[in-house]
This record gives sequence, C-alpha cells and structure tokens, in this order.
Amino acid sequence: MSTNYYVQTDVIEPDGPDDPGVHLGKWSSGWGFLARAHPGVSDTAERWRSLLASGAVRTEADVPVAPQHLLELVRAGRREQRRHQLFGGQYEDDGMRFESRPFC
Repeated sequence: MSTNYYVQTDVIEPDGPDDPGVHLGKWSSGWGFLARAHPGVSDTAERWRSLLASGAVRTEADVPVAPQHLLELVRAGRREQRRHQLFGGQYEDDGMRFESRPFC
C-alpha cells in the first residue's frame, strides 16, 4: 500500500496537468517516505520542509493532511529506508531520501 502527497501552492507548477498539486513524495509500506526533489525548490530537506509549509497538504485521494503528520511519517520511515539501497536519481539529505525524477 502507498500514498502520494501533494501541496497546493503557487510556488511552482505541478508536474502534470492532472496532478492535484505539487508532488511532495510517496509513502510506501516497507519502504518509508520518498520525497520528490524539485530542483531549486525542494531538493534539500530544508527546502522540502519550506515547500511543505507553503500550502494545504492533501493525499492523492484528496484527503487533507496536517504537515506535522507528514513530517512524522518521514521520520518514522527512516528505519525502513536503511534496509534499501539508493537507486539511480535518488539521494539523501538530512536523513531524508529524495528522488530527482518525477514519479508517482
């Protein structure tokens, strides 16, 4: 099971016309949270947290999510991520795992 998270903001445009906002990343059971890196906007943990705070956060099913809840998921997933290697386009910053390419 997995869930994609989006922020509704005017900081940058969504990846695609059907996206409900700017993709923040995806939580996957057994894998933890993978953050979507938008170059120059959310490509570090600090910048990602700023993007998170820039608007309303919702899931792909349009369920509202408190930013603090998403941060807790990110922290909780760090243990799961340590078991998995980084793949092409992925990197870590301040304990967060990022993907530099669009994904869903």
